[in-house]
Amino acid sequence: MPNVVLFRPCYDPNSRSKPTYPWALVYLSAMLVERGIGVTIIDEAAAPWTHEQIASLLKEKSPIAVGITSMTGEQIRHGLDFARLARKACKTAIVWGGVHPSLLPEQTVRHRLVDYVVVGEGEYAFADLVECLENNEDPNDLPGVYFVRGARILGSRQEMFVDLASLPELPYNLIDPEPYVCRRPDLGVERYFEVCTSRGCAHHCGFCYIDRVHRGCWRGIEADIAVERIKAVVKRFNLDCVLFREDNFFVQRRRVERIAQTLIDDNVNTKWAASCRINYAANYTREFLDLLKRSGCVQLTFGVESGSDRVLNFIRKDITVEQVLATAGK
Repeated sequence: MPNVVLFRPCYDPNSRSKPTYPWALVYLSAMLVERGIGVTIIDEAAAPWTHEQIASLLKEKSPIAVGITSMTGEQIRHGLDFARLARKACKTAIVWGGVHPSLLPEQTVRHRLVDYVVVGEGEYAFADLVECLENNEDPNDLPGVYFVRGARILGSRQEMFVDLASLPELPYNLIDPEPYVCRRPDLGVERYFEVCTSRGCAHHCGFCYIDRVHRGCWRGIEADIAVERIKAVVKRFNLDCVLFREDNFFVQRRRVERIAQTLIDDNVNTKWAASCRINYAANYTREFLDLLKRSGCVQLTFGVESGSDRVLNFIRKDITVEQVLATAGK
């Protein structure tokens, strides 16, 4: 059975906060496992590994590919350290993905410690690439995969987005959940963990990667499926609160209403938190907010960015100071 090692570099070695769950790597793993490929996940943010431990693992697993995910910033440096170890430890393809490589694939793939770049959602593209490598095939026609041949950079972005409901069950067993489970005494919560029920955003904020990667396309799983996944995660990890870790949970108000009402009807009895846009919240009725509260909502967070309408317009935030004040007063 071919093996793959997936690596999330540390993004802030001085952070005292609990790390976010490595969703990207777990989603990739689901597709790989379904295709009979062995997966090992290393999350440097949750459990720092020594260079010796990483080198030993790579020699033991002899992976056909290693995958590195990275945002712009310090993660790149730590990712390059890992790639350097992989290059020395075993003969393997070094594949980069995540926000930074997706924004700048041509620049990324030119680096000597990069063999391939997977752009955008990687579930199918990365799994297809691994199968090509296993069969010694050239990935010329794989959408979302960039590589260098001679002096030319080959590759193209994917036209289609992943259907979230069709993805395989997530292999939570591949990584210890405890480093990601939080205690939130401010919310009266002992075990707080993340769930994902949608991707993308319909807005076009000038500072955000989402517009470039998801191209204004928002997708969410149906409310009843979302609630079933919440129930499963709550039971599996013994939780009393979930955080919707999503680009924009509130895009479809009716979907949120159905999720909230189903949580009530099914007596799920779990608290939840999410982020929300100011311009949405400014228009929410007291009845809708009461529904959220009755369903277990204990916190909504907002990105305001600026108290100046001029600045908000400049960054294309699509909110106003008046909406901020109206929301704060609710």
